[in-house]
Amino acid sequence: MSIAADLQATGQKRTAARATAEELDWRHVTEGFFDLYDQLHALVPQGASQPVLAPKFYSTPGDRWGYET
Repeated sequence: MSIAADLQATGQKRTAARATAEELDWRHVTEGFFDLYDQLHALVPQGASQPVLAPKFYSTPGDRWGYET
């Protein structure tokens, strides 16, 4: 059975895709960057050593070609 024939699955996928698109909308993404910039700015003048929010991911060390070291 194709996905087009399964109207319930099609509707669920469409709803999930719309939710993802709204999550990645530039207004939400830039808001996160502005929050990050505010935290980084606060680290210097206030002498804080850790950001307020935990990072979503960490980068690993790598070489100039992008391979992990």
